[in-house]
Amino acid sequence: MIRVVRKLALVSLLLLPLLMAIGAEKAPSVNVQTIDGQTVALDTMLIKGPTIVDFWATWCTPCKEALPGLDELYGKYKTRGLQVFAVAVDGPKTMSKVQPYVIGEGYNFTVYLDPSNDALKAFGGKSVPHTVLVNQKGEVVYTKFGNLPGDEAMLEKEIEKLLPEKEDKK
Repeated sequence: MIRVVRKLALVSLLLLPLLMAIGAEKAPSVNVQTIDGQTVALDTMLIKGPTIVDFWATWCTPCKEALPGLDELYGKYKTRGLQVFAVAVDGPKTMSKVQPYVIGEGYNFTVYLDPSNDALKAFGGKSVPHTVLVNQKGEVVYTKFGNLPGDEAMLEKEIEKLLPEKEDKK
């Protein structure tokens, strides 16, 4: 039994990068809502720089475990152009919990709402957490489903490929 589990784990680790990568598809044109109810065309925001779009929900423990790492990446790379959009897919019953949760945790990234899950579905997601990285051309260059230890390190490597070089301090 242990051998079977080890083999499955090894196969999963080998296939994971293949399952996570999507080759340069154009990001879909979808609308999301701001916390105060304004409608925003997400694709117009994506071309401002490399952007992490993370779909999450207040009722999703793995989602909430991933958010601090995303906030850390945002803090580290925002001066080099990285944007982070945390898109909450909470429905009508839990949507009112999104803003207090984000404020309470002190997150600095931008939060949008997708109560109908239209944006999540347009980005190929079926469940949360679902994270995509969009380059400056508006192309999806990386996708991951779920939240596993080490995910932030893999995402960070992909981010670094898209960002301009650091300026030398003299």
